[in-house]
Amino acid sequence: MRKVLFISNFPPSKISTGTLLMEQFFRMLPSDSVSCFVINYASLEKEIKLSPEFSSIPYFYAIKPSESGSVIKHHALGKLFYRMIYVFSSIQSYLIESNRYKKAKKRILKEVKKFADIHKPDLIWIILEGQFLIRMALPISKTLGLPIFTQIWDPPTWWLRNSNVDDITQRITLSEYEKLLKKSAKVLTASPNMAKIYKERYGSNTVNFLPSLDVNDAFPPEQKCHSDNDEFVIIVTGKIYANNEFNALIQALCNADWEISNRKIKLKILAPYIWLEVSSPVQIEFYGWRNQKETLRMANESDLTYCPYWFDPLFMEESRMSFPAKLTTYLASGRPVFFHGPEYASPAIFLKENNAAIYCHSLDATKIQEALKQVISDSGLYRTLCVNARKTFDKYLTTESMQKSFLSFLFE
Repeated sequence: MRKVLFISNFPPSKISTGTLLMEQFFRMLPSDSVSCFVINYASLEKEIKLSPEFSSIPYFYAIKPSESGSVIKHHALGKLFYRMIYVFSSIQSYLIESNRYKKAKKRILKEVKKFADIHKPDLIWIILEGQFLIRMALPISKTLGLPIFTQIWDPPTWWLRNSNVDDITQRITLSEYEKLLKKSAKVLTASPNMAKIYKERYGSNTVNFLPSLDVNDAFPPEQKCHSDNDEFVIIVTGKIYANNEFNALIQALCNADWEISNRKIKLKILAPYIWLEVSSPVQIEFYGWRNQKETLRMANESDLTYCPYWFDPLFMEESRMSFPAKLTTYLASGRPVFFHGPEYASPAIFLKENNAAIYCHSLDATKIQEALKQVISDSGLYRTLCVNARKTFDKYLTTESMQKSFLSFLFE
């Protein structure tokens, strides 16, 4: 088996959903076939640790520069004055970013060359997140003279906006991203829709990847709600990025006084944090972050799993291409999925192809309530969605499916 140099912001660990998935990837590789080169902030070095089960793997932690910009985007002193401030801050931010990048690039190319000379990899497997890794990928490949295999969690647009990166650096980063996708030996994408779009747009040799779970951990499809009483439990897990959509659900439930089709609605939230906007009583239980098995168990003990996705056109690229890891848990829970987002979203397309969810493609409270009434009132629909959810999981989201995609990505 060829030797792999793994480059990422994080090593396989239990820090997040993404790093847990990396643990699964690393278990598919002989320990003597992979080395791990992490590039992240100095302030995180003590927090970011390689999982103990991979302690025998060669490991190096390199320091990357700050990726946060300093562009002033909010204005209150008149259009012309704001424009002048915006342009000045953008130029200043670009110059700072450019200087950081040049200094760090020279140092990290030396470090990765020294590391590779010792461990002698045959190829580079890189997971992209942030403008620095995107801009470093091809220079590293050129310096080492190795083919590069690129993995993508999400398109970079969200990161660039969220990090307040200036327009010039954004254009440079997206240009490098396009070059990288064209020159990569293979691209492991975050959804079937991303694989299709990148193949058409860039001619990339794409392999589709979806988060997975062990088939033995999945629950059989349920036949009815978790109890015969008048309660109906909706659960949402993981980080909630689509805050407008989530708050629209809360508002719809508040408007209905937390009762739909004679069922008292309770919302359970398993997440590290939440942002709520409420001005009336709610029926919410917040559990914080829970491990995978506990999350799956609690999803099974609920009645409906909830997956919000962005309607805002600003997030169209992310909606079309990303795939939420929580959806794998939902489809393995034995319970129906409620997808709340646009029709063009990657998970919406995937779920509709498999008739595996109830949908609401609107922020309107009445339409949200109508979707909930449908799944609560129609016992036949409820059973069908449970069965189809499990069929979808078995077909696409088991560890066997993920292993096939991953090994095809690196070695076929």
